[in-house]
Amino acid sequence: MFIIGGLVFAVGLLILWGLIADVDPTAGAGLKIGIGFLVALFLLTGGAIVGIPLWGDIKARNGKHSLINAIDRSDSNFLLWYYEYITQVKGGGTDHQVWMHCADGKRYFIAAKSSKVAAIMTYLQIKFPNARAGHTELNRDWYDEHVSRQRVS
Repeated sequence: MFIIGGLVFAVGLLILWGLIADVDPTAGAGLKIGIGFLVALFLLTGGAIVGIPLWGDIKARNGKHSLINAIDRSDSNFLLWYYEYITQVKGGGTDHQVWMHCADGKRYFIAAKSSKVAAIMTYLQIKFPNARAGHTELNRDWYDEHVSRQRVS
């Protein structure tokens, strides 16, 4: 995703350069405004695609990522529920993610190859033995009740 985000951002910069350099002096004000919106869209989208994962990495390195901190301090009650989430991809194939719902109300996910999901789930089971594993109606209802109880108190 980093490469895609960088390419989207680079295209935005290229269009911005063309707008600033006035490559087409015959372009009207309305077209320039439209191109300006296109530039903003490319720059913001590319920046978000690159920036959001980097922000998570920075938080982890600075000790401000709550899930990693829970692993470091062996807080076995921090992770409440985790499960594998599989989506079908157009053209065939699947994407695999491990979704994690934590006691602080935040949700995290790890995108992984299908061959790595079992190892991630096992690791989470070892680090968080009190967490519910698997996506079932019972686990979802338990999580919803647990979270609503925390919000009331």
